[in-house]
Amino acid sequence: MSMERAKELLLKLNYAMDAKDYDTADILTRDLMELFKQQNEQIKEKDMANKNLKDHSESLRKTFKQQYEQIERLENLVQSLTEKNRALGNEGLKFFYDYFAELHGQDLQIANWHANDDLEPFDNFFDSAEEALNSERDTDAANH
Repeated sequence: MSMERAKELLLKLNYAMDAKDYDTADILTRDLMELFKQQNEQIKEKDMANKNLKDHSESLRKTFKQQYEQIERLENLVQSLTEKNRALGNEGLKFFYDYFAELHGQDLQIANWHANDDLEPFDNFFDSAEEALNSERDTDAANH
């Protein structure tokens, strides 16, 4: 609602009432009521938009929390497997590799791998890690 328009209508209504021009006062009162009704509708629309934003924000918070918890679980798993690897040496590395290799081809999804909130197939994650490992082995072999 335009405050200027409301002020203008109220001023005119005041003049009409002072002049006892009740027909004009009635028209101005209806105009003010319509203006207030429009303002009320705009407020309702904004309230609905705010509620939708709040709901969406809450949904994003929950999704982020779930992804964070999943990352924590994976970090704990990696830490646990790393500790086992240290204890087992190369046998541990093979165990670690075999563990994740068994997950390959199972249609698993990795959340937020590229920090863009998208899901990506685990197979891509695994293949990328395997390529990096093979590349490092090739580089080490060339240097020795």
